[in-house]
Amino acid sequence: MLGQIFLSDSNKVRLSGIVDGITSERTYYEAKGGVFTRNE
Repeated sequence: MLGQIFLSDSNKVRLSGIVDGITSERTYYEAKGGVFTRNE
């Protein structure tokens, strides 16, 4: 089954700790000044 979840958090360490513990199939983006940048 395919799906997607969007999570938002101002704490990168906390967010990645939660998400990385659930799945390795994820992509992180950073929003700054209205510009979204993909983080590897």
